[in-house]
Amino acid sequence: MADKGNRINWEIESGQIKLIGDGKDERLFTVPPVFIEAFKEEIINTAGKATFKMTIRKTLEALGAPSNDENHNDWDGFENYNNSQILPVSLGDSQIPTDLISWDGNSRNLTLIPDYNVSIWTVNSFNTLKGVLEDIMTEKGANAILQSAGKKAGIATGELSGKFLGWKSIDDILNTFDNHYRNLSPIMGWSRSRAAVQKGDNGEAIILLKLWNSFEMKKESSRPCCVLTSSFFNGNLNKLVEVIDGKTTEGREVMCASQSGDYCAIVIKIKSKDSPHVDWKELEDQWQALDASSKDLLP
Repeated sequence: MADKGNRINWEIESGQIKLIGDGKDERLFTVPPVFIEAFKEEIINTAGKATFKMTIRKTLEALGAPSNDENHNDWDGFENYNNSQILPVSLGDSQIPTDLISWDGNSRNLTLIPDYNVSIWTVNSFNTLKGVLEDIMTEKGANAILQSAGKKAGIATGELSGKFLGWKSIDDILNTFDNHYRNLSPIMGWSRSRAAVQKGDNGEAIILLKLWNSFEMKKESSRPCCVLTSSFFNGNLNKLVEVIDGKTTEGREVMCASQSGDYCAIVIKIKSKDSPHVDWKELEDQWQALDASSKDLLP
């Protein structure tokens, strides 16, 4: 090897990023740094600093991290642990699409070209942290924190997405949404994805985003579990349609592969700000018909 370190392989066809080295074969994913900050803030604002520190301590214990780190009870300790699991990276031995990603391998921060900054994490660390948070705050409480943080991150990056893609109208979004996220989701290590669109009146529409091999998927679950993914895309579109046309969105995961589905599915409704909240039961026939009519959309 040119330099000692782990290999990072972007497996675009499967929508995964893999960490390989010293017996490791782990899945990775990327998130914008604003999600991390929002996630930390949500835990502290919801449960307090003491619960935040306990969450980090219990997460590091569950991961088997050495307890001699002076930052063992705070976020820096968690960052140090994740650095130790991923870094250093041997870029020469990795499979990285350099036409899409700019990365020096010296930190967990990289740039999706042209200027979309993200941080790389192990799915194991994310799942362990989420599991500890569920033990402390219940699954519902943990999901509420992820949902809020994911939406904030989506909103914070929404305008950047629109400028990069040249979206200037709702039709621009609807006509190219499938192509854009079909390419972006695998690069981020989130999933393979396709999108079906149904246009309505007055600029309203529904988008059905289908995900295969989602990084949030569990072997089985009592409820849809792609909380971060659904809230992020909803927030991203929410900001875009507000800036472009003064509209808003509501989103929800309506099918999940963790519940024996063939894929996960997220519905996002674009609507007027003064319209009532979405009645998801009422919308069920509409999105199911859109799902059935788009079976030819394959990953």
